[in-house]
Amino acid sequence: MDRFAQSTSHADGVGLKGVKTRQRISTRLTVLIIAFSSAITLIISIFQLIADYRHQRDNLNATIEQIGIFIPNISSSVWSFDQKQILLALEALVQLPNVEQVTVTTSAPERKWIAGRTPPSHIVTRIFPLTHRVGAQEEIIGTLKVVGNLGAIYASVAEHAVSILVSNGLKTFLVAIFMLAVFRRLVTDRLEELAQNVVGLAPQVLRAPQPTGREPHCRGSEDDELDILKCAFDDMKQQLKAAVDELRDSRHLLQSIIDNAIAVIFVKDLQGRYILVNRRFKELFHIEGDELIGRTSYDLFPREQADALHATDQTVLQSGHAMQSEEMIPHEDGMHTYIAIRAPLLDEQGKAHALCMVATDITERKLAEDELKRHRNHLEDMVKDRTAELAQANARQQAELAERRRTEEALRASEQFLDSIVENIPNMIFVKEARELRFVRFNKAGEDLVGYMRQELIGKNDYDFFPEKDADFFTTKDRIVLNSKELLDIPEETLRTRTQGERILHTKKLAILDNQGNPQYLLGISEDITQRKHLEDLVQQRNAELVIAKEQADAANQAKTAFLASMSHELRTPLNAILGYAQILKRDRALNERQAAGLNTIQQSGEHLLTLINDVLDLSKIEAGKLSLYPNAFNLPAFLQIICAIIRVKAEQKSLSFSLDVGPDLPAAVRADEKRLRQVLLNLLGNAVKFTDHGEVILHVRRLACSESEARLSFEVEDSGSGIEADQLEAIFQPFEQVGEVQRRYGGTGLGLAISRQLVRLMGSDIEVDSKVGRGSRFWFEVTVPIEAGLVAPVTAQTIVGYAGSRKAIMIADDVAENRSMLVDLLQSLGFDTADAINGESALQQAIESAPDLIIMDMVMPVMDGLEATRQLRSVPALQVIPVIAVSASATPEDQAASLAAGANAFLAKPIEQAALLQRIGELLKLEWLVETPPPTFAAANGAAPLVMPPQEEMAHLHQLALVGNMRAIREWASQLAARDRRYGPFADKLSDLATRYQSKSILELVEEHRHNPASA
Repeated sequence: MDRFAQSTSHADGVGLKGVKTRQRISTRLTVLIIAFSSAITLIISIFQLIADYRHQRDNLNATIEQIGIFIPNISSSVWSFDQKQILLALEALVQLPNVEQVTVTTSAPERKWIAGRTPPSHIVTRIFPLTHRVGAQEEIIGTLKVVGNLGAIYASVAEHAVSILVSNGLKTFLVAIFMLAVFRRLVTDRLEELAQNVVGLAPQVLRAPQPTGREPHCRGSEDDELDILKCAFDDMKQQLKAAVDELRDSRHLLQSIIDNAIAVIFVKDLQGRYILVNRRFKELFHIEGDELIGRTSYDLFPREQADALHATDQTVLQSGHAMQSEEMIPHEDGMHTYIAIRAPLLDEQGKAHALCMVATDITERKLAEDELKRHRNHLEDMVKDRTAELAQANARQQAELAERRRTEEALRASEQFLDSIVENIPNMIFVKEARELRFVRFNKAGEDLVGYMRQELIGKNDYDFFPEKDADFFTTKDRIVLNSKELLDIPEETLRTRTQGERILHTKKLAILDNQGNPQYLLGISEDITQRKHLEDLVQQRNAELVIAKEQADAANQAKTAFLASMSHELRTPLNAILGYAQILKRDRALNERQAAGLNTIQQSGEHLLTLINDVLDLSKIEAGKLSLYPNAFNLPAFLQIICAIIRVKAEQKSLSFSLDVGPDLPAAVRADEKRLRQVLLNLLGNAVKFTDHGEVILHVRRLACSESEARLSFEVEDSGSGIEADQLEAIFQPFEQVGEVQRRYGGTGLGLAISRQLVRLMGSDIEVDSKVGRGSRFWFEVTVPIEAGLVAPVTAQTIVGYAGSRKAIMIADDVAENRSMLVDLLQSLGFDTADAINGESALQQAIESAPDLIIMDMVMPVMDGLEATRQLRSVPALQVIPVIAVSASATPEDQAASLAAGANAFLAKPIEQAALLQRIGELLKLEWLVETPPPTFAAANGAAPLVMPPQEEMAHLHQLALVGNMRAIREWASQLAARDRRYGPFADKLSDLATRYQSKSILELVEEHRHNPASA
């Protein structure tokens, strides 16, 4: 009793303490909730006010922009000095929202019209020029000045601010009260209840009898609820351990019993995972140990068979009753039949918690049953054959009796059938007797067409219904048919009907002869072609219009093609010098980090501009149907690695994860248009990175089918980006279309996906897309490519620094001085002697005088172009062996073919890629290049080494630099860190790379992530 009283008192004390704790927690929680909610409310209110101001400001700007549509009318009124129209237009403009004043001012003579009033402050002003076309030029005759009132917008936003703050404040208070009530209900009350329950349970646990020979697991204060609870839990733990040991022994006994059974036995859990199998099951499917435990039928059987087994299992579990079925299971000697009994295993509440199956091989029994069934079927067939013979004999007798009746009925049915056909044919059918050409038969379609009932027509001729001229025409044709006894086809004849006016008919007439071959009747079939004739006339008229439109479109396309070719040449020419010098300067080892980054920016920007030019040209080729593929052999794994290296840089700039998922059986080398395939993949991957802010981008490459000569490859780009609306999935493939959020529509021309789809279609496939808004997108396509038997070795990263052997002389012919200078600098740095010419005539003269080892010839030059110069060069016997590399900013296949036909040995498009140029020079001159492989970076040399972080005091200093955003100081700090200790090399390299690309946000995230954990990352 004393102990019980003491425990009760202790419980009361704990309960009181719980109440006080609840009160403290509730008070603190209330303050925190109100403070946090108030801060959130204030931030939301600020954003709402900003959005309201921007919305009203945008509406004002849109209103002012709409005024632009009135400019032509106002200009016309100003030119004619129609003051009334000017004032009416100004008054109309002043009525627009927030437009306070509109002023029109003329140039000469200077005059001014004003409408509205000028607000005292906070205005926005826009001036539109007023023009008038004089001949082929437009002349400015005045201006239109529009003044908008921002003060009204400020006042509206201020009024809105009060209502927002009051509304959000009230919402915040109600949310705080609700959260406080929920917390007290779900947390503090339960803490108090748990403490009281533990104290009430403690005396019973202490008085519980201990097993003989075993001391209590732990001893603690009887007044300490936690000790009491711990002791109770420890005792339960020992009892559970003993029960587990006993259960393990029982399981081993059960496993031994089922392992010695002849039947196949297994147990699955509710998710279909195997949790117990016997030895016979393992022997049947050649399974070692417990490797099947935890797996499902899908890991053992084909998907179709696994689906059927899973459905049967679920049926048994849902019904709660055993079920017997026959199943076919493959053995080494073929398929065997098993009788399978599935039964659910129920718990104490009668609910199924597992599924057990016992299957017995009944193949031999089934074979015996099948043999018996075949023998029985054979006997039944013999009986049926004899019975059929008797039935046939009886049927023949009955058939002879019924044949006569059927013949008579068939004749009547045939006549009715023919009548039904004639009456339901949509064309007019009529029959005339041959002697006087009077109608003897008319169908329903003929009645509807001529407008007379057949009772009115029968016994009459054409002269009784039609004008004499028309009747003469019909009668003449009828006599021709009766005399010739041949079919007469009348393509067009006019019939004046009773109700429909004139109709145009296509009529065929045929004589019906008697047994002696004399005409007895005339059969006519007429089709009403009035509507068709009208449509044919319309079609002819439309065809004539289309011919004219096609001629105009062809002329426009030719003009567009010429314009694009000219613009391509003009844009590629300066790009040739820009990209060329960028590549030359990057070869300089004395460049510092900032200079190298600047050259990279120049080269990347130039290449981006070149990509845009190529996109426009590609679209023009697609529209003209002139885009072609040029397959070549290349190393597929190296090709994919190059693409991944390009995309990985873009992904890291946005702190995205990028990975390449490649199938294990990809061919090593294939033949396809490497350039176009790279263009498609880079476009799809670039879009994925562009429209993904968080998560990852994955490139999946799989081989779907393969033979000895070709493979079917699947390329799939998957991202976790913003996704695409279902109604926009087709629009994204249209030229110049950019969908999605406005802030994401930057960069590019909207041609990438349109061109990529056309390229994939040229490859014999199409791009498919599946997207969910907010969950990401998947783009994929499949192509069949030939497999290259010989492995195509990937190109290694090497720098050409010279060549072995005697010095070679190269002449550059180009009318642009910058292009000549760029090539001279490149070739002289590699040890070549150079000469230059400003046109084809000068190049031909210098070649005759000096006979260079190789000529780089521009195809478009004044005086004499490169094509003519190459032709004349090949006509000189002494110069025929000089290799010529043709270069041109016009890079169409036709230009390349024309250059090679003129005698050039190779063709390169401007801007010239220096690696390709040196490769062609080396092949034509049979040079042995002296190369230098760049030294590997620290990160590359050490593979995937962890990022070792410097001490915390160093990280604190770096954190301050990251907060300030001083990229130059961060690069210097990273260089000093790497020089001080090589272990910090990978971290310093990554930090320097981020600082070079001004990724301040990524640097701050990297530093904060590892600031307090400097060991490794």
